[in-house]
Amino acid sequence: MEVKDIVALAITGAIGIVLIVMSIIMLSGRGANLIAGYNTLSDQEKRKYDTKRLARFMGGILLPIGLA
Repeated sequence: MEVKDIVALAITGAIGIVLIVMSIIMLSGRGANLIAGYNTLSDQEKRKYDTKRLARFMGGILLPIGLA
């Protein structure tokens, strides 16, 4: 393994760990403000959505991506 391969593996691993941590936060029902677009909605529009369910859905999507 060359140095560039080790660096690429380290960067890929770091990104994967960040995604896994974010998915754990979202699977717990928190972190809806990390979702792009949701954090820019007004309070009135945010009330239309079930934030806990939305965060869990996004966490379920992020977990396989982070593991891959």
